[in-house]
Amino acid sequence: TPYAFLHRHHIEWYPSTEQKETATAQLPYIARNNFTHQRTDSRHPVTFTYIRRPNYYAAFNAGHQLSPQQRYGLGLLYHPKIGSVLQSQTNTTDAAWGTSINGTLYEASDLQAQFQINTNSITPQVGAHDLPEGDFEVTYPLGESGNKTTLFTNDAIDVAVQHTGTFTEIIPLLKKPSDTLQTNNNQLTLNRENVTLTLEADNPIIIQETKHTSGNCIVVAAHITAENSLTYRLSFA
Repeated sequence: TPYAFLHRHHIEWYPSTEQKETATAQLPYIARNNFTHQRTDSRHPVTFTYIRRPNYYAAFNAGHQLSPQQRYGLGLLYHPKIGSVLQSQTNTTDAAWGTSINGTLYEASDLQAQFQINTNSITPQVGAHDLPEGDFEVTYPLGESGNKTTLFTNDAIDVAVQHTGTFTEIIPLLKKPSDTLQTNNNQLTLNRENVTLTLEADNPIIIQETKHTSGNCIVVAAHITAENSLTYRLSFA
């Protein structure tokens, strides 16, 4: 019976503020400012990569889709001073990072990626591992119509899309009530507490506010429509 455990006397203990701060400071993305860490599931072919650079922390997910609600690719972009500025939203097509064709998002299905560090191929290993230092690159096919490469360097995240015909790139940004979001043709800036995220693209950037929220942020989707090819960059200043 569970009541034997329910009525037992339990000592209540709560960590002090100092103990909480000490534990939080040991979190990898806080304790270290430069690493590429990869985790691969032993049961399913899925790989999760965490990229920390002095100016940002990002998460990239790839592999076999285990649930229809999953969204792969760039799932999170975080700045150490102002927090998260990009977050892919589960079970959406209008607020998830990725390449869209007629409302269908490539990142809403299996994503078979290849990885490189400084142009050297990396084969994912089961378990949790730090990868060698250097620029981290992810490349994967967009069906049979093209491919997409995301490069994580110390200074920026560069994305290059090759796809036959017209497509739309979606970048889901998190906007707080006090943030300033501006677009100027091929450039977008999101300013928060004197830190600026800049999105620069080959083509004009259009903003679409969505119904989705994350905490006290609304999700604002940046749309970039292109034909055959597109490059864009995310950086902080």
